[in-house]
Amino acid sequence: MSRIIITDLTRFSNREILCTAGIDTDTGQCIRPMPYLKANRCKELNMLPGAILTGEFTRPQNIESPHVEDMNYTSLTYNGQCESEEFRNLLSGSAYQTIEGGFALELEDRQKHIPRESAPERSLITIRVEPHGIRIVQDQYDETKIKTHITDASGREYSFLSITDLGLHSYAVSTSRTIVIVVWLLNT
Repeated sequence: MSRIIITDLTRFSNREILCTAGIDTDTGQCIRPMPYLKANRCKELNMLPGAILTGEFTRPQNIESPHVEDMNYTSLTYNGQCESEEFRNLLSGSAYQTIEGGFALELEDRQKHIPRESAPERSLITIRVEPHGIRIVQDQYDETKIKTHITDASGREYSFLSITDLGLHSYAVSTSRTIVIVVWLLNT
């Protein structure tokens, strides 16, 4: 049995499923449970980042980069939320300083798209960003969407990145007043 702590709950256009990902607390490996979890089940459990899941995780036979995190599961159970200190330590221990370092590739300035033939080593990373290095804005073409601008530790800027995080997105679009978002960031 493996124990993972969920770090990501990502929404899809198909609102019936959620992409979840977490870190195995023994190995530090990032795991994306497959098949995707049902959104209504996650809501029933009040599953949030920091949720503890246990189960048997096995690598699919036909796994290809960058989706090396994908793992089939059996006997998956929800075991409540971890303590905030454990969550912070988990994120800190798995965070990369730069986007290029996290994906193990080189990007051109302002490049956001990675061609299929240049697949990175992984598809999910946690990045450490200083508070002044992140800005969240409403999409100027679609008010139901929000975007982020990030400057990583190398000084490289990434603009207008989509935010698919379920919790942050739900909060931001549920209010008609000025969006005030508190972002928990790791200090370097």
